[in-house]
Amino acid sequence: MTVTGSQIKGAKITGSLPVSVLDFTDIDTLGVDGGDELLDNVVENGMNLFNETENASGGVNSARGDMGAYNLRNMGTGNTLTLLNGRRLVNSPGYQTELIGGDYVPAMTVNSNLIPIYGLERMEILRDGASAIYGADAVAGVVNNVMQSDYEGFLFRVKQNSYDHFDANDTTVSIKFGKNLNGGRTNISVFADYYDRERIMGSEDARWGDSDHRKWTTCDLPEGVEDMGRCLPDGNPWAGSTSFRNLSSNSLYGQFDMVSSSEHGSSHPYNHVFTDSNGEFEVFPLGDSRCSNRSSQGGEVFDTGYGTCIAQDGNGVERFNLWGDTDYRSALERYNVFVFINHEMDNGLETFTEIGLYGSDSNLTRHPSYAFSSSKHRVGPDNYWLGQMTLDDGTALFAGHQLYIDNYRYA
Repeated sequence: MTVTGSQIKGAKITGSLPVSVLDFTDIDTLGVDGGDELLDNVVENGMNLFNETENASGGVNSARGDMGAYNLRNMGTGNTLTLLNGRRLVNSPGYQTELIGGDYVPAMTVNSNLIPIYGLERMEILRDGASAIYGADAVAGVVNNVMQSDYEGFLFRVKQNSYDHFDANDTTVSIKFGKNLNGGRTNISVFADYYDRERIMGSEDARWGDSDHRKWTTCDLPEGVEDMGRCLPDGNPWAGSTSFRNLSSNSLYGQFDMVSSSEHGSSHPYNHVFTDSNGEFEVFPLGDSRCSNRSSQGGEVFDTGYGTCIAQDGNGVERFNLWGDTDYRSALERYNVFVFINHEMDNGLETFTEIGLYGSDSNLTRHPSYAFSSSKHRVGPDNYWLGQMTLDDGTALFAGHQLYIDNYRYA
């Protein structure tokens, strides 16, 4: 019989509930480095939406850093009661919005990485809803983390992982110490974990680091890329399809608009040359064929002097590779310390003290954001940089004119 937590007074108990137990031997065999990895190996736990790679659950409202979530039976984050030695754990102060029932709702969770996993005696998982016993936060079930007590001895272990194809290493250091005092009536147990992992960039793998997947759909693969047997033969309608082009149309080369309609009328000497009839123009890398492909330019190229050119809008945007400088996983440093002190008094009562310390530092490189929507950013007519872009004859084409930044990705 496994007793998990305490019963709400007045609750009606009609039978036993199913409980799964992972003991220390099971946890040690898994060889995991944190609570989130441990939950990945628990079949009752659903998708962990509190993770650094999750982007589909609310965009900027997604949790960051060293986070892991309890999500029993995949019923949603926040519906699993999490206990430590039978007592409730405090939720992480971070939250995110998750798509539940067709709408985004705030969700919170206990951080599964709080506990030094090699100090666990066992993990008890109540696999059925138990809100009548434990409260509304136990709709999906209950997870009780039971720490080792009365431990005596000293254990020091180091584990290091390396990868064949990535320039990264993972290091885990675990320490356990315990000592009995007062003739065995007092025990002090200390458990500490330290975890350090290096970042892996998306560019370290040819497929990860390229958002344009069209080249992977054909059997004519780039040099050095192994054929995995999933390429499409010539003639297949999906081979090279733009449906696999996951590049962003919001790039480091922007699109700009003249603010006032009077500035792109027929009286403007350069109208229909470097801007279209609406006073709109784009920026491309210097040397791109679109720099001078309009007959109205007469082959002339407007060189900005910064490795780019200006050309009429409507040439098609320069697309951005979202995974070019993005991390596949973050650089992470984490430490956990848990101290358990218990003492048996002369009258038979037992006192206990629990002290926990957790800290982490996570650094993840994301692609630069696209900041504009329907509200465009206005560049004033006296902006210094507008006067620096001149034609060969010294004419500052955009000096004294207000511009809208219509499309630009900051980096």
